[in-house]
Amino acid sequence: MYIYNRPVSPSVRLVRSPPPCYRDRFAREAFGISETGAFSPSCDPVTATPAFSAQEKTTLVSLLSPKDSDNAIRWNRDRHPTKSGIDPAHIAIDLARYVDFAAVSAAIQQSGGKYTVGATIDAVFVEAAHQFQAKTYFQKDEQSGGVGPSTLDSLGILNHKLRPGIGQVYGRDVLKNISKQISPGTNNEFDATNWFNFIVAPSFLGHRINRQSQGIHVLLLRKLREAENYLLSLPAYKGMTPVQLGKALGLDRKDVNYSGGRISSDKQAMHAVGLALDIDVKGNPWVGAGWLSDDPKERAWLVDQIKNNPDDKLKKKYQKILNARNERYRFLTTLRSAAPASANVPATGTIASFLHDIAVRYGSDSRATHQFLANRNDEFKDYLRTHATELSQWRASATFDNRDPLNGFLNLHTDLVFALRQQALLAWGATDFGPRASGDLMHFDLRTIGVGPVIAGAMGGYVPEAGRHPVR
Repeated sequence: MYIYNRPVSPSVRLVRSPPPCYRDRFAREAFGISETGAFSPSCDPVTATPAFSAQEKTTLVSLLSPKDSDNAIRWNRDRHPTKSGIDPAHIAIDLARYVDFAAVSAAIQQSGGKYTVGATIDAVFVEAAHQFQAKTYFQKDEQSGGVGPSTLDSLGILNHKLRPGIGQVYGRDVLKNISKQISPGTNNEFDATNWFNFIVAPSFLGHRINRQSQGIHVLLLRKLREAENYLLSLPAYKGMTPVQLGKALGLDRKDVNYSGGRISSDKQAMHAVGLALDIDVKGNPWVGAGWLSDDPKERAWLVDQIKNNPDDKLKKKYQKILNARNERYRFLTTLRSAAPASANVPATGTIASFLHDIAVRYGSDSRATHQFLANRNDEFKDYLRTHATELSQWRASATFDNRDPLNGFLNLHTDLVFALRQQALLAWGATDFGPRASGDLMHFDLRTIGVGPVIAGAMGGYVPEAGRHPVR
């Protein structure tokens, strides 16, 4: 049985670890998994990559060469435990949930290669790490056998010392102003002081979260794991590794990347505190260029400059800026032209207001929401194929910057959206940003549950009302 509505901060807390027997029992009961394997004293089981099946543990990819194995051994011995603060024996315990060490040892012996065997960190250890990485990360450069910060995070070993520190950033001031609400809102686990100590960067569905950005907060990671475990409970995905699951969900393209934390002095909304994740940025744009402001005074100034400025170069520059701001209107117009009358796409307004109306119409039903948008996406692509001028305009747009409009604006699998929004109860930027900003199809965040609404409110962000999102 899958339990979909766990608290954001469960009783398994990073600040103080419970006994191993409790950790094992909690993981089995919370996720409905009959087989998990042991968790080391260093592991937070709720954040760990779901355990592999017994058959998968013994299914091995090609071994590291003896040279690469020796390099990985030296690399790991240099870091564990001296720099990471993590006992290598604990790492081995957690790797054993994914890899059969006996099968690895036998494969090394049968290979006939000259491998270094005999210590805790030896050829068997680094090969186990390599096997785990090969099934957890699409990218080959993540599969060296070196157990670095992301691999530790993927194993659920979060209290290591390999992640960089975070200084004075925009999010700290936000959290400081609501510090009295953060601790009780997170089961007394986190506060404004320790918040940024828990920014992590594991693999999720085959991709390292901080490969193109920064990590995410452990609160969001727990919800991602909840969604992942839900997907693995479905017959279509049962027994899959992260790479296999990511491929089944269409996340195996070479241009797929994530954008997690944007933790800096800039105002980056929920990304600034690690509570947001953009998935497949290339395939799922923010339609209508919703990140651009459209202040009426600025718009009037642009119109005046385009009409009266004598400098033609400046006129073209200002026209391009105005065109980008107008995409919030143009996108809705294009959808209406492409859609049948039964879709009830309005003749006026912005794409954000229309998508907000979809949340009002289907808000608590993520399947229906996704299906409605998927239909509009197919119509949009068909329309562009037969309207060359329209296609040319969208190719030059801010919405599809460095993207091909013929690939559409929605490339997230319906099961993934359902798992993240309906089961893990995250907000989806497509419809959950309100009437002024909805349309960010790549984006998922924690503004809907736990301490998330408090943080989003402190940033001036929209929080979905009851009935417009699966949160009850």
